[in-house]
Amino acid sequence: MKVVLDTNVLISALISPHNPPDLILQSWLAGDFELLTSEDQLEEIRRVSRYAHLQPFLQPHQVGVLVNRMRSLATIVRPESLISEEALDPDDNFLIAICEAGSANNLVTGDQRAGLLERRHIGATEILTAAQFAERYLGWRVQRS
Repeated sequence: MKVVLDTNVLISALISPHNPPDLILQSWLAGDFELLTSEDQLEEIRRVSRYAHLQPFLQPHQVGVLVNRMRSLATIVRPESLISEEALDPDDNFLIAICEAGSANNLVTGDQRAGLLERRHIGATEILTAAQFAERYLGWRVQRS
């Protein structure tokens, strides 16, 4: 299974252990699925990690370890400059490009602004939240009170 994880999912995994994004990241590191990424996304991870509002929650070495692991273990695709569909947030178009170039089965995102979740699919790629992906593919169950 080929999966693209939105940068917000990856950052959430670093900030909050034992949540669906962290479970997904650990599952990838265990070899449960193929992670697709691009140089654009690796640069975005570095850039986003420097945002002032995230600084109290992220340690620079965590981000460096994540980027290095992605560089060595993930499949880095080189997307075409043209994509078949666009996100509402143009900054997220690179995610669509990764999905298309890598023939991703799933795109996992938490970004409501980009309008990706509402689409549910882009071509053959299914778009899910981290909780939906973790529940469907990793056996995670929502704790109901």
